[in-house]
This record gives sequence, C-alpha cells and structure tokens, in this order.
Amino acid sequence: MTAVAQWKAPYVINFDPGDGTGEMEPGEAGVGEKYPLPPCKFTEPEWHDFVGWQVGLDQDHLKQPLETITVEGNTTVTARWERPEYAITFDSYGGSKVSNQHALKGAHAMVPVPAPTMEGREFLGWRLDGEDFDFENTPITRDITLVAHWSNEWVDLQKEIDEAEDGAIITLTGNVTARDDDVVLTIPDGKSITIDLAGCTLNRNLDEAEEEGNVITVNGGLTVTDSVGGGVITGGSNTGTGGGIFVEGTFTLDGGTISGN
Repeated sequence: MTAVAQWKAPYVINFDPGDGTGEMEPGEAGVGEKYPLPPCKFTEPEWHDFVGWQVGLDQDHLKQPLETITVEGNTTVTARWERPEYAITFDSYGGSKVSNQHALKGAHAMVPVPAPTMEGREFLGWRLDGEDFDFENTPITRDITLVAHWSNEWVDLQKEIDEAEDGAIITLTGNVTARDDDVVLTIPDGKSITIDLAGCTLNRNLDEAEEEGNVITVNGGLTVTDSVGGGVITGGSNTGTGGGIFVEGTFTLDGGTISGN
C-alpha cells in the first residue's frame, strides 16, 4: 500500500475596512495555526480612531495588532472605528467658575456664557498654551485646558517690555500683581524704557525670599515715573540683593515709591 500525502491549501484571512477606506493584502494560515494580526493600514473615517479588529462576527472582543487568532477556516477581519470624546477644562485663573465641556473629536468647544469675572480685572478671552484660542476655527483633537486671559497680567507687561522700542513709555492701566508661576520682570540689555506707574501698584507678591525674587532686573535702562501719584513697586523678596529693583544697567526713580521689598 502506498501512502499519499494529503495537502490542503491554507485558509485565507481577508481584511475589511469597515467604515474606513483602502485595501489590505489578505493573509494565509493553515488550520489550527496562530496568525498575528497586522497593524491597520486602512484610512480612518474623518475624526475617527482605529480601536481594534473584529474577527468574524464577534463584536464584543476586539483584537489589537500583533494579537494572534487561531485559524479554523477562511476568516474576515474587520476594522472597527470610534469617534472619541475629549474633555475641555476651563481654568478661570482666579475668576468666577466656568463649567467644563466635552466634545467629540473634530467638533468645536462652545464659548462659555457668561464669561468669567474678577474684581479689578477685565476678561480678555481664553488661551491655549499661552496663545489666544479660536473657538470657531479650532477642532478639538485632544483633552485641552483653556486658561482665562485677564487685563494687567504680569506676563503681558513683560511682553510689552520686550516689544517696546528703545525710549518707549509704558503706562500701567491698573494694578499688576504677579502670580505664583510668574518670574522677575527684565529690562533687556541695549534698551532703555520708562514705566509710568500712573498711580498703580506693581507687586511681585512673594511671601518668601527666592533667588531672583526682585520685582525688576534692569540690564538696560529704566526710568520709573508716576504721572498720577501713589504708584508703588513692592512684593519683591530676594535671597541676594535688590528685592525691589536689581540694577546691572542704569535706573532712575522719578516718581512713585519702592517699598515692602
């Protein structure tokens, strides 16, 4: 009796894009073999993410790429997609509370109404990562935190100093108080400016001494005036010297007072 080897063609694993688009080459495997699922190469539906492979009709146990399936016959593996939902957190940065939101990927956050309020400050809008946030034209693609932008912010004063031309006069329009994460104001080398306190208080707001805890460091030139009267520079607390003004360049006090440093 002569034994004849019986050979059976391998089974085919076909890939279906589901709601996606594109094509993937089918795979092959023999009966009982372990077949590792490949990465998904289909194009996702707009604003959707790939969440796993559906094997056959089993919608409850999605498989991930590199997971294996046991091949028992020709098999269809279907890409499954979901549109994720993201959290939008509103940090009023000391102002009145604003409710948080959620939005599906690709949707837009809604402008909170009413806007937050804070005594002595004007609300100027919302910022994401330090930049003004455009509600109308920015689709949500991740969890984000929007931070309220108020008038008379410490960082805005530093920005105004940085952008000022040599010889410029910067006039305060309200009290400017540093927050915990703000740093010393710096007049850059090669620039001379005037800060008119205009009756306002410039407050570094430090409770404990720290390195570079002064209010202003003058590397270039600074003249302080006070066109209204009653202006104060205060709140500095430096571990070294110069709790109010630390001068490497030139400094002239033509108005206002420096106290409480």
